[in-house]
Amino acid sequence: MKLKIVAHTIVPELDPNDKLGEFRKLTEEELKILFNSTHYDSNESFDIYKALLLSAKLAGICYMKENFDKILNESAETSFRRLKTVLTSGHHSVFDHFHITFEISNIPKILAMFLNNEKNYTTSEKSARYTKYENLTDIQGELYNKWVGKLSKVIKETYPCLYKEKAKNPMLAIEKLAQENARYFVSIFEPLTTMAYTTSLRQWNYLIYMFEKYISQCDYLSCMFEDYKLKNFDEQALPALKEFLSLAKEYQVEGLIPFNKVRTLSLIGDPAYADIQDTFSYVYQTSYYASYACFAQVQRHRSEHCFLYNDIKKFILPKIISSDNALSKEWLNDGSKVIDIHPQGRIVKIVQTGNIDTFIMKYEERCCGSTQLETMRHQVEIANKIVQNSIYADKLLEITGGHTARCLFKNGFCNNKCMLGSKQIERNI
Repeated sequence: MKLKIVAHTIVPELDPNDKLGEFRKLTEEELKILFNSTHYDSNESFDIYKALLLSAKLAGICYMKENFDKILNESAETSFRRLKTVLTSGHHSVFDHFHITFEISNIPKILAMFLNNEKNYTTSEKSARYTKYENLTDIQGELYNKWVGKLSKVIKETYPCLYKEKAKNPMLAIEKLAQENARYFVSIFEPLTTMAYTTSLRQWNYLIYMFEKYISQCDYLSCMFEDYKLKNFDEQALPALKEFLSLAKEYQVEGLIPFNKVRTLSLIGDPAYADIQDTFSYVYQTSYYASYACFAQVQRHRSEHCFLYNDIKKFILPKIISSDNALSKEWLNDGSKVIDIHPQGRIVKIVQTGNIDTFIMKYEERCCGSTQLETMRHQVEIANKIVQNSIYADKLLEITGGHTARCLFKNGFCNNKCMLGSKQIERNI
């Protein structure tokens, strides 16, 4: 696993009198808020002290009597006292002004899912739908390659229009769809993912706190209870989480933790909510069963909140082979061979929450041929439930007109060519 900074907030010259060195010395020697000195290197562009000085000066805006220029020219001691005050008071929003972009390489899908379920962040993640997995070993590689081949044949027979005879690679579109479904056999613990991840200095430190808390809790439960039902999951997930935590701490500010706030990682659902009931008013909550891969796409719409329960030992069956008894049996049998390593096709219970307005934003994005079929179908089902059960469904209907493709929505448009156009809900792949 590799973690490195590739970009961050540019800090302009905040200190015309060059008091940064004095501020750094005070911070290091008096407060000792940093775990090690690798945060600062005169040969590198990232300087944690500049980030802290920026935060301390911006905090001064809240109570300033004159103007920001006065704060820019204040003494290093004044900035340092304010830094200590905001750190110990829990007024940490000032540390959200400074953002950092990390390249996180060779990580498992599950770590990306943990990170992508917390706000605020921006991420660009290598797609397993559009890039082929290489160097898979053992049973995962065998099944992945086997089903890329089998599915390619089925897709070509079902949708011959996807075969582009004159193209450089006539099978390209077909192979992409085959890869999208064959990845269901690949474990969420395989270190195959690379992502760029941008968040604030505060959120990064809160993530460190939440990962420490989650790991400690899992270690305790696994040790104390032999029948702990997530023991299999934790044993496979924790090594990667611990490795990430050790790398993340290189950019930790001691004391920048969520005081008096119940902050926990939100991916794995609290057992107290396992039997949560559907509710449809202006706000809504609903649950459904889908794959890990589906959850990973659903969670990326940041205006809503989702979590999952993963103690179910079932494997998804793609619609395109569901009517072929022999292929279906072969697929599910192969799925059973990898079910204990939590393949991306393992079924989880997803709880999705939001309100009418946030759902409309998600629905406009996910009702499209470029969306995974599994994801699109579940969002259409939720839209139908809202129409049937919410007294506030008129706004949704006004925009969609009852259609299930965004190109037919009010003011809808799409620049992409897709397989079935406005009839996407009818596709089998």
